[in-house]
Amino acid sequence: MKIQVIGLGVVGSSVANNLIIQGFDISELYLCDIDKNKLLGEFRDLSDAKRILGRDMKIIPTHKPERDADFHVICVGERFYLENMNELMPGNYDLVKVILKRIKRGKILIVTNPADIITRLIKLRDYDAECMGYILDDVRIGMGYNGKDIRLLKGFTNWGISAEVLKFIKEDDLRVLA
Repeated sequence: MKIQVIGLGVVGSSVANNLIIQGFDISELYLCDIDKNKLLGEFRDLSDAKRILGRDMKIIPTHKPERDADFHVICVGERFYLENMNELMPGNYDLVKVILKRIKRGKILIVTNPADIITRLIKLRDYDAECMGYILDDVRIGMGYNGKDIRLLKGFTNWGISAEVLKFIKEDDLRVLA
């Protein structure tokens, strides 16, 4: 399986790290970011983790999104500091549209906020896309808090959404094998 993580901020790096730790059957893990130093640092750090865990996969750093992968996890955009997440829409949607021009095959998992609106818009353009965050929102509602509460405590959220991405990939992979 080929997986690409686009955007190596807190969330994208967490997704990539968890893919390695969980031992998914990945032949190629593409790491994509426009910040060359961030990309090289994450590539080296995640390569260390891969070697320590004995994972047999290629980790490939790139500045441009790979055209062909089974999953493209899009985690680009501004960090959410605003009161209303929808204020991120114009800039983040423009970033996603640029990325989509390069993707030719594979399921697109949208983490970039506002993920629900961006996913609906790109599905209108006939992309095979899924919105990440619905399961996480349900979990948080059940626990009596939301992502804003976590952001106030530590400045960002990353582990819950990363877990949702992995759950989706695992379950989708099982559906294909069935």
